[in-house]
Amino acid sequence: MGRDDRRDHRKRGRSRSPERRPTDRSRKPREKEIFKIPEKLSSEEKIKYILKGGAQVPVNPALLEENEVKLSTNATPLSLEEIIEAKKAKEDELSKPKFISKEEKAKIALAKRQKEADESRRRADEQRAKQREIFQQGRIQNDPEFERRQRRKELDTRRNDREDRRTGKDSEKELTAIKDRYLGAAKKKKKVRKQNERKFVFDWDAGDDTSNDYNPIYRERHQVQLFGRGYIAGIDIKAQRGEAGAFYSK
Repeated sequence: MGRDDRRDHRKRGRSRSPERRPTDRSRKPREKEIFKIPEKLSSEEKIKYILKGGAQVPVNPALLEENEVKLSTNATPLSLEEIIEAKKAKEDELSKPKFISKEEKAKIALAKRQKEADESRRRADEQRAKQREIFQQGRIQNDPEFERRQRRKELDTRRNDREDRRTGKDSEKELTAIKDRYLGAAKKKKKVRKQNERKFVFDWDAGDDTSNDYNPIYRERHQVQLFGRGYIAGIDIKAQRGEAGAFYSK
């Protein structure tokens, strides 16, 4: 075998790249796999079926373009007339008589009966709770220990109020004394009565009375304390008893 023969043999046995391989004209290109869509569906339902993942490639791609056109046209805001017409159409649809089957009627009646039963049970529970609360309050009020606690509480509050009033009066007097000391009190000028004037003067200045400052009887007045059945008419007997007990317990 010569050198040329070996060269021809090597050329014939060398593999070619895919770009240099001869293309087969008789072989058709592989088409994409097309998933079938039910024919009974409308155009909008087909589009929804495709978008949900039921089919990867639609049978009629023009439907997608049609849907895009519809979406682009619907992007504009509705006018007032269109809104009124849509509302009127909805009201007309609701006003039309609707057929209800026996099963649906039974379900509606059962739900209504259940709701009424729940409402009646709730009212009964509230009534029982109110009765229980009233009974508990009555039992507590009829308890003698409860009355004693209430009486002690009233006495304490009355004593505290008396002390607060006393301290309030003292503080007011202190404030007025300080103001008079540093700011000077506006003293009223007394009318000077002539010695030869026979007319009697009935004017009397309340500031001349010093009994409230030095006599505790005038400063701290108290009601008449009665013994036995001597109570003041028109005033609660329990309150009078409490006040009398607080006075004599000091």
